[in-house]
Amino acid sequence: MNSSPRLWFDEKNGRGLADFDIGQSFTVNYIWEIPSLKARRRALQWALNGWQWGGILHIASGEPFTPIITGDPLGMKGDQFDRPDVLTGPGCSGSLVNSGNPLDYIKTQCFAFPNPSKRFGDAGRNILIGPGIVNLDTSLFRNIGDLEKLHAEFRAEFFNVLNHTNFASPVVPTNNTSLFAANGAPISSAGVLTSTTTTSRQMQFALKLIW
Repeated sequence: MNSSPRLWFDEKNGRGLADFDIGQSFTVNYIWEIPSLKARRRALQWALNGWQWGGILHIASGEPFTPIITGDPLGMKGDQFDRPDVLTGPGCSGSLVNSGNPLDYIKTQCFAFPNPSKRFGDAGRNILIGPGIVNLDTSLFRNIGDLEKLHAEFRAEFFNVLNHTNFASPVVPTNNTSLFAANGAPISSAGVLTSTTTTSRQMQFALKLIW
C-alpha cells in the first residue's frame, strides 16, 4: 500500500485520492455461438460446427501514488520522508507522468527539492496516477456428444491474447516514487517501472469428460 505523511498542521496537503482509488474501470464479458456452416461432407460439418467463442475484456486506469523525498529531511521521525515541490512550465501543466515510458514514468523535470530543505514541499498527496490496464482473455470451446449423456468438452484458452504490457505502479515491488535523497540529490531510479500486473500472452488447451 502506498502511504504518505499526514501532518496535523497541514490538512490541505494531506487530502487526496485514496490509495486504492480507480478513476475509470470497464469490464465486459461475452459468449457467442458461432453459426453453423453447411458443408457437403458430414465429417467437415462435425469439425466446423458447434463452436462457441467467449472472452472477458478489462480496461481500467491506474492507482494513485505520492512523489516523495527519502531520508527524513524534516526530522519527523515517524514519517521517514518529505514531499518535493511541483514546478510549472513547458510540459508540466497537465499530467505529471509519461504514460508511454516505463524507464521515465514520472516527469522528474516537473519536481524540485524544496528550498530551504526544511520546508515541506507542496506536492499533494497521491497526485500521480499509475499505469492503467488493458487485458483481454478469450476462449474457444465446443461440446462433443449428447449434453444429456456422457460427453466431452474441448477448450482453447488465451490469456492476455493481445500480449499488452500492463506495467505496475512504481510503488511495486521497489518504491521508485522517491525523487530526491535527503541532501537534494536526484535519485536515478525515480519513476522506473520494474514489474507488470499481468503475464505475457499464455495459451492452454484442455479436454474434459462430463457425465
